[in-house]
Amino acid sequence: MDQEHLELVFHSKSLHTLIFDHCSLRGMAPHTPSSILHLEMRLVEDMEPFLGHCSANLETLHVICRHAWQAPGLQRFPKLRKLVFARSTSQLDTLTSLAPQLEYLEFLESDPVYGLPAIPASVNYFTTSQRMMRRGDFGTHPFLHIHHLHIKRASHGSITPIIQHVFPNLTSLELDITGSFRNFTLLLARALPNVTRLKLNIWDIYPRYDYYDTSQYTGETLGGRLSSLYVNVSSMICGKDCTRPYEDWILRTVFPPTVGLGGPHLQEVEVAFSRGSDSIPSVWWYWKRVEKEWFFKQY
Repeated sequence: MDQEHLELVFHSKSLHTLIFDHCSLRGMAPHTPSSILHLEMRLVEDMEPFLGHCSANLETLHVICRHAWQAPGLQRFPKLRKLVFARSTSQLDTLTSLAPQLEYLEFLESDPVYGLPAIPASVNYFTTSQRMMRRGDFGTHPFLHIHHLHIKRASHGSITPIIQHVFPNLTSLELDITGSFRNFTLLLARALPNVTRLKLNIWDIYPRYDYYDTSQYTGETLGGRLSSLYVNVSSMICGKDCTRPYEDWILRTVFPPTVGLGGPHLQEVEVAFSRGSDSIPSVWWYWKRVEKEWFFKQY
């Protein structure tokens, strides 16, 4: 794409999202500010001028870098609400310091960062990986203002003490897991005292068994008040044979006749089956507890 055509795309009045993937923008910076709301740059060289020209209107920014970059001339991002960033902590610190309205932050890093910089007080939804948490990348300083935590690539492992220390005020927890870790995540959520909502994103449709030994837990260690469970199962194959294991899991494990792994405070359970994380569910189940009885709806 030449400079002239890039200008036309960049300043379109009807275009709200712009994605650059594996390209170089050397010498192709726009000449006037843009009205783009959502900008995504994956492994893009010379991206700094574009960030500066989009800063006034950007609401979402997604940046994955292949090398370190400097942005001394960046302006403030007064409308930026969501930032997804994968690179170094110093660059993350620069971007967050320029976004006073930032609410959602996702930070993933393959190399150790040895202490995450201060997350702005405006951020209350944070996404990271279990690898970063177990590696100690968050240091010892707790983030008291984070109420919603999303852990990607979660698996079996003792991360409960880490979450309790680093994010002591969580009210909701979201985890990307395989179906074999579903019982472990229920107990993890119930071990966090303030978490009332758990969301599970499951990408394998046929869970064979749960790897976690639940016998080690007692009532004293599960002091949380989990009241809402949402399970989103994504698979290109979604038939009756695929949904049966999850129906059995809800009825026989999450809330059996007395108290199941869902705990005594559980009030509602949703399970959605879809062909992808962004697609409309093809099957949707909903259970609501009224006093001691569970009522069921299906769509």
